[in-house]
Amino acid sequence: MGALRVHHQPHRRPRARRGRAPPARTDRAGHPRPKTRPSRTSSGRFCANSAWTVLAAIAHNLLRWTQLLGAPNQTIRTARTLRRRWLTLPGRLTRTARRWTLHLPARWPWRNAFTQALERIRALQPA
Repeated sequence: MGALRVHHQPHRRPRARRGRAPPARTDRAGHPRPKTRPSRTSSGRFCANSAWTVLAAIAHNLLRWTQLLGAPNQTIRTARTLRRRWLTLPGRLTRTARRWTLHLPARWPWRNAFTQALERIRALQPA
């Protein structure tokens, strides 16, 4: 009967068994599993995986250099915090008279820090 039910209802997933242990938070050697998702690079092709890894490293380094040059006195430890505060802006980018303007909300908590960092980066002399 169970095989017949699975055969006639292929769209339904089988229920999880009760009493089953939750998935292990460690690997077989007892080391904790990393919080990153390695499945992003599991395309099965070495060139695609290596290109993704290089691009991720470049993006990470650019983000850290932006922090170092724009806000040298702040110590933000994780890249997730930097992305949340500086890259996911709730602003609006407009163009008037061939000039771009970034409008940030007045009550955004990181408005002053972001504008100061942007001014510092813009004030750098080209090499």
